[in-house]
Amino acid sequence: MTRKLDKIWEAYEYQNATGNKYFITIKLLLKRRKIKDALAEAEKGISFQYERGEELRALHFLGLKSIIQILQQDLNGANISFKQVEEIISKKGRVSTYYIISYFMGRLLFDLNLLEKAIHSETRVTISKQKKKAYASAKKALKTANKCSLDKTEALKLMGTFFWLINKQKKALKYWQDSIYVGKKIGSSVELSRTYFEVGKRLFEQKSTFDQLNKIKRKDYLLKARSAFQTMNLQQDLQELNRFADSGNIEL
Repeated sequence: MTRKLDKIWEAYEYQNATGNKYFITIKLLLKRRKIKDALAEAEKGISFQYERGEELRALHFLGLKSIIQILQQDLNGANISFKQVEEIISKKGRVSTYYIISYFMGRLLFDLNLLEKAIHSETRVTISKQKKKAYASAKKALKTANKCSLDKTEALKLMGTFFWLINKQKKALKYWQDSIYVGKKIGSSVELSRTYFEVGKRLFEQKSTFDQLNKIKRKDYLLKARSAFQTMNLQQDLQELNRFADSGNIEL
């Protein structure tokens, strides 16, 4: 697709072809967790859209950039990206779902990150504050993802993670079950494999009162994830899974 878009740009100088090429490239690199390359492409995409006065289209790339920054644990950088998005939205007013889904997914990742840190630090006031923020972000992300199937598998997975973090395990399992169903239905192989890993990983936690989902054991979810990571050559995911298994003395 990116090669075709390059040819369209060369033949017709149609700027949306280049904009879409950047978007697809960033998504591909992000899905494969090639984080540094994804960030470099995001910066190029943002500059390209600003140079052409396409602020709305720049929202795509700023949202993706925030996700990349969160994965790098650059939360200050992600905050700056959020403010840039919010500034554009305040000027433009109502904005299409297509342009802001990445922003909402980034906000959800950001708030879940802070919620998990607050839980580990056992600071009650901070936990309560972050719980409200994360739930609001989760609802917005899922509502938006219902109109944009590309991110629905991940949004459902993250909603499940939110409920797991606040010890509502049955609700968490329900959303993970939905994530698996949607992932299979629309062929979202990468995020489906990450849902498998999330389920297996969480069910091995000490606080877990469950050891299976849909009559599939927690270890089998890790095996499903590992097989998918190997098939799709998702090396960073595979390394993370192996570290988790080693730290818990889980034989796979």
